Amino acid sequence: MFVSEIVPLGPRILGFDMLEKLDDATARVFATLFAYGMRYVDLVEGTTALTLDPDELDVFARAQIPLVTCQFARTHGWSLAMGRNDGAAGSSGSSGTGVQLENDLPFHGYCRSGSDVPDVFRRGYRMIQLRPLDQVVASRNVDLQVIQTDYEGGRPRWMRQGGPVAPLKG
Repeated sequence: MFVSEIVPLGPRILGFDMLEKLDDATARVFATLFAYGMRYVDLVEGTTALTLDPDELDVFARAQIPLVTCQFARTHGWSLAMGRNDGAAGSSGSSGTGVQLENDLPFHGYCRSGSDVPDVFRRGYRMIQLRPLDQVVASRNVDLQVIQTDYEGGRPRWMRQGGPVAPLKG
């Protein structure tokens, strides 16, 4: 059973995100290196080969790696209506100034991608993707990121295993 909680932390903690599925062998290594992992979910129902699924949730649970989820961004088919629908599903992507990011979006926390984006005016970021992107760790391509307390004292939430877990396979 996973529980959701505000990330308990000091000033910063290191995590990873990856597009491919996490397996038990890699999870054993990553559990010694990272405080959490991030995996992607689709904007629409259903799964793809890259989407977090129940089997992979079990891998995170067995390795006792807390999990943060993120939606895949749309790469085509942009329209105002789709943007509103995606926004309603939790997407926080936007262009504009840092003041617009803070004042025009109904969010209380922000994640900074590795791309060139403005600072959020007063609040700052709770999660920052580090550059350079596409690092290789344990023969896997990952992006590294840190969680931090934003300027207003906010931190992101993660899911972690809250009950007994089966041991890692292999």
